[in-house]
Parts: sequence; C-alpha cells; structure tokens
Amino acid sequence: MSISKRIAPSGSVTWLSRILRERDPLTGKQIMITKSFRTQKEAKAWEAKTLKEMGEGSYQEPIQDTLAEFFHRWLESSAKIKLKVQTVELYERSFRLYIEPHLGRIMLQKLTALDIQGAYAKLTKGPKAVGPQTVKNAHTALRSCLKQAVRWRQLSYNPAMDVDLPKKLGEQAKVRSFTPQQALDFLAACRKQRQGNVLMFALASGARPGEYLALLWSDIDWSAGTVRIERTIVWPKGGGWHFDTPKTRKSSRTISLPTEVLNELREHRLRQLEHKQFLGEDWKSAHELVFTDTKGNAIYERHLTTRAFKVTLKEANLPMDFRLYDLRHTCATLLLVAGVPPKVVAERLGHSSVTQTLDTYSHVLPVLEEKATDELRNLLFPAADRTISQAIACLPPGEGERKEQARTGKRRPSQRKPTADNKE
Repeated sequence: MSISKRIAPSGSVTWLSRILRERDPLTGKQIMITKSFRTQKEAKAWEAKTLKEMGEGSYQEPIQDTLAEFFHRWLESSAKIKLKVQTVELYERSFRLYIEPHLGRIMLQKLTALDIQGAYAKLTKGPKAVGPQTVKNAHTALRSCLKQAVRWRQLSYNPAMDVDLPKKLGEQAKVRSFTPQQALDFLAACRKQRQGNVLMFALASGARPGEYLALLWSDIDWSAGTVRIERTIVWPKGGGWHFDTPKTRKSSRTISLPTEVLNELREHRLRQLEHKQFLGEDWKSAHELVFTDTKGNAIYERHLTTRAFKVTLKEANLPMDFRLYDLRHTCATLLLVAGVPPKVVAERLGHSSVTQTLDTYSHVLPVLEEKATDELRNLLFPAADRTISQAIACLPPGEGERKEQARTGKRRPSQRKPTADNKE
C-alpha cells in the first residue's frame, strides 16, 4: 500500500494510490490495484474504503463492460453450459427485445434498481406495451445474469432483486380443453389422418409435444401397457434437432395407456416396419422413433400442428383456435372431472407438485367441489334420497301446506271459491 505524488510536465498534481492484492492463482503474478486522484485526501479515503471491502469480501473488480456486453459474455461462458437450449434462447430473445434497448448501454457497475424499474414501466405503457408475463421472462433473464455478476465479484449486490414486477391484470389466462363430446369427435377424425396416431397418443397420455415426439419404441412396455418418458426433443436455432433431458425431475415418469391406444400403436408399428423395408436406404432415421415423417425423420412440432392437428380440427368441426398443447390440457381436465385424484393427474402430467396442477386447472375446481359434496352426502345421509318437496308431498293433508309456508315464508293463494262476500 502506498500513495505517491506525481507532477505532470504541465505542472498539474495528482496522487496515485497502489494496493497489492494476493497473487493470481493461475499466473502467480502479484495483482496491484491503482487509481489516481486530484487530492491526497481522496486517495487516502479510497484506499481505506477498498481495504475494508477486501477484508469483508465485498470488493468488486473495476470493469468497463456495459450491461449488454456482460450479458452476452455471461450467456456464452456460463448460461450455455448449465441451462437447456430452450432456456438460453428464451433468455437471449427476452434480453434483446425488452432489456437491451432500455438498459444495454449502461455500465454494469452503474446499473441500479431504479434503472431497471424505469425500464419495466416503459415496457408496460404505450401503444407497444407488453404483458406482465413477457416482463417476467425478461426479468428472469436479467436477474440470472446479475446473480452471476455478484458471484464473479463484478457487482456487490444484485439490483434486480429490489424491483417490483407488474401485476397480472384481470383473470389468469384460461386453460382451453375439449368437452367430452369434442374429444370423441376429435378421436374419430384422427382415424382419418395419416398422423392421427400421434394426436391420439397426445390426447390419451397428456404428454408434452416434445416428449411424445422423442419417444422410442424401446420406451413402450407392451406387457405392462405403459410408456416411459425419459427425454424430450429440441429444435435449436440454425437447424437440426437433438434429444435432451425432460423439463424437470418429475417429468421423467411412466404413463399407463388405454388398450385402444396400445392396439393402435401395434398397428402403427407394423405399418412403419413395412414402409421402412420398402424405402430401404432412403429411410433417414438412425433412431427407433415411434412417430416419424414419411422418410423416418423426427416430426417438427410446427409441422405437426399445421399439417395434422389443424386438419383434424377442421374434419371434426371443432374451433380452429385450439392449440396442439390443448390436447394435454384436455387429458388433465377430463381426468379431474372424472374424479381421478389430483396427485395421480400431477404424476401423469409430470408436474413438480399437486399445487401446480390445481393452479393450472383451477377452472375444474367448482366441478370437483360439487362432486365431492354429492359423495359426502351419499356417505353421511344414505337415506336422504328424496327432495324436500317430495317429503312434504308425503305429509297429511294441510300439514304439507303449513310446512311449505314455514320453509319459504310465503302463503299460497287461497283455493276457496269466490263468494258474494269476498268478490272484489
């Protein structure tokens, strides 16, 4: 530690402060921090402050990165190593569209919570305002980036932690699903489509599109009538596809299938083997995928939507604004309405908790409550199978009328024939 006085040729005076740090563990070189000041007092104050932060472990190295520069460096050196491809692409897109235009040029170490809060306020106002969920996605990307900056000692704290997110206005987006009759109409239309077996499996299993499009024939246990979800298919930017691990730990699961779906899969397997033998070397897939296109390639989700799902909706005379993911919602909704315990439904869907299932399908709760009340009534009052009106009708003449009046507080109109005295 030293503070030295320097005089420039022009005669101006500056004070240079030097602080020695520990040696670099990689190069073995001594690290020295230097900074110049106009006065000796400023140099001593900075030296004392820096030494205190070093002792507390809160000192941050001075860097010259803007937020945008650091974000992209973090994305390449850290995020792509530990995060899924879909997550990295979502973070990159959210930052590029919603954070970088407002905060990208700010120096990383000068970024404040007030800056971030102001950017979110701009995003939610004006003719190009975005929804609360979009802001939340952008915030998640920014918060994760700044969290790593704290770990790397580039920041002493994460300013994104002190920001308020916009509230969701109105009701939560309602989950759409088929009615039981619509589901039957859809299944009937599936039998007329070449890729109808994919859609039938999606509806009966409740699996995510990326999960059932990644299925291998070895995942099916024919004797047990189950299918094992162990991977998902990913289509990153730039083309191509690859397998990845399921969305969450709970997403790896075993699903029981209806006998009809298993029979359809058996027939599909025979047709696929015949077609594969017919094509010979033109069969492209090196994997034993359950669902493929005509050349054995993996099915692209968007193509499945446009070339099969929408066509099937039209064939079944169903609303065209249903989404492919709504097949998963339909499976869950029908199971819950049928009285299947939410815990079982959550395990079938691969949800991380029953709470997630109940929150997602909250529109089903009134139906479940009504059915629960009926079941409780049957258990507690097995003989109470007559309505109040039926019970009153069984009472002696005159007694029923009195009971009805006491129950409703209303007097029935007189049934006496009008006489000369009571005529109006």
